[in-house]
Amino acid sequence: AMTQKSDTVAKAEEYYDRGLQRLNDKDWAGAEKDFGLAIAMNSTDPVYFRERGNVRLRIGDLVGARLDYDKAISLDPRYSSAYNSRGVLRRRQGDLQGARADYDRAIALNPVESTFFRNRGNLRRQQGDLQGSLEDYDHTISLNEQDRRAGKSRGVVRVQEGTEKERKRWDKKKKEK
Repeated sequence: AMTQKSDTVAKAEEYYDRGLQRLNDKDWAGAEKDFGLAIAMNSTDPVYFRERGNVRLRIGDLVGARLDYDKAISLDPRYSSAYNSRGVLRRRQGDLQGARADYDRAIALNPVESTFFRNRGNLRRQQGDLQGSLEDYDHTISLNEQDRRAGKSRGVVRVQEGTEKERKRWDKKKKEK
């Protein structure tokens, strides 16, 4: 029985690897199918569910993506990347508080993953928390100096902040007249 189990796991890995290759080639349908085959062979690996969830998110199957992320998290409640992915989905669906909870959880579980901070920074910016977003972008860059997107976003926030200050000054001047 032992060899059969390991054969099944090995076959699941093959499907998973092929799924990653198809993902790389932007063959979304093929990738989703291969991750599904990997799951059929080994339904206890949370990574398979998260990867399929990411493909589903990309092709717009938000319900399927959510089910896969929830399943990945139920299989491994400490799987930080699954929380991050679910946060991306929830933000896209307009559930900003849910997204924030997932990003916070991802960061608590893995405080050295720069992407989590950048994603939370984007969310905080969307919520109008410019100071908080700057802190997250700064932290992203301190963890990964190569993160150009965080640098760009930080610049956008700085401009936004400056515009806010300008507008307030302008409003004050108008009132004085």
